Amino acid sequence: MSTLVLPRRTDLKSLVKGCFDHHSHACRWMTFRDEYFRHEGGIANFMDISLRAKQDSTGALHRGIAYSEECLYARMKSVFELKWRAGEAGVYAIVDCSDDIEGRAFEVALRLKKEFAAKGYTILVGVYSILGFREWGSKREQEIDRLAPRADFFVCLPERDDHPDHSMNALGHLYKMIALAIKYKKPLQIHAGQKDISAETDVEKIIAAVALLVNSSGIPLEDRPKISIVHATSTSCRDDDYLGEIVKGFRDNNIELIVCPVATSSTRRDRSFHDPSHNPIARVREFILGGVTVRIGTDNIDDIFVPWQDDPLLARELPVLANLLRFSHESVLRKIFTGEPFYSTDLTKIQASLVSDYEAWKMPFPTWLQ
Repeated sequence: MSTLVLPRRTDLKSLVKGCFDHHSHACRWMTFRDEYFRHEGGIANFMDISLRAKQDSTGALHRGIAYSEECLYARMKSVFELKWRAGEAGVYAIVDCSDDIEGRAFEVALRLKKEFAAKGYTILVGVYSILGFREWGSKREQEIDRLAPRADFFVCLPERDDHPDHSMNALGHLYKMIALAIKYKKPLQIHAGQKDISAETDVEKIIAAVALLVNSSGIPLEDRPKISIVHATSTSCRDDDYLGEIVKGFRDNNIELIVCPVATSSTRRDRSFHDPSHNPIARVREFILGGVTVRIGTDNIDDIFVPWQDDPLLARELPVLANLLRFSHESVLRKIFTGEPFYSTDLTKIQASLVSDYEAWKMPFPTWLQ
């Protein structure tokens, strides 16, 4: 008896061919392995822990063989190779640059950048202090300053310094990294809104900081760095009018939104907060209708943050994005990945899908989306 095998309706890889992966933590790719945590008692000790504890666990990862030059090179090269062969155009490759690893991940990434440039694959290398800075003038801050001139872009996590023992608080962390982006005229990606709760207001603080430090400081338009907020999932907890103000803040200050559907789908959501029901992703359709540029990244590939996703290709994000948004128009979804401008017919499809949602909810459609 023969078995009928139906082909896939859509070849996902072909849909995102030529696209950029806008946010991925390259130095931690493929590190969800017991041998990389054996010196700390094994990976089981790091599985069921909070997001902040997972951030702390990168220090343990740094101390093991995963961050030897040989292992960094082998792991990153293997993923770059797969992405290049799949037809992706390039990646914003983020590497940990805390002082404990003495720039090893950064130097390996720059080496691979040159190797893959010869193949026509673009690797942009971003410096990142996942462990925060703690205090002004710390070794961690000095390390970022040392590597900044050779980086292609910067990445930060202000919430890491939102701690009573850190004299450089979250706002200081944010201002520091915006100042660095201004100094070198390089893009800055800011992690924010990851807790997915209405009490989290870091996105609003970033908008205010960008308005003050970048757009109201007399810096010529051509010299202003591109600022992106990564995730912003907590904005989905807001009521419609408040979200409209957030979207306006993005648009008016030329802030882009980067979403990583696979990563945010694994958010540990706080059940003690009673916020409007929503899927764990920023409200992408509303941001697009509000005139905000939305980009897509893979974020984590087979690491302690998203362990059960070892597919490194950008194509993996498309069905998750479509399912979380409940939006299936293939041509429009592709444009979110490619960055192509939306036609009026595309925007009409997005708006119609939202109108359908509001009708189902028996709620009035927000005037700012009309």
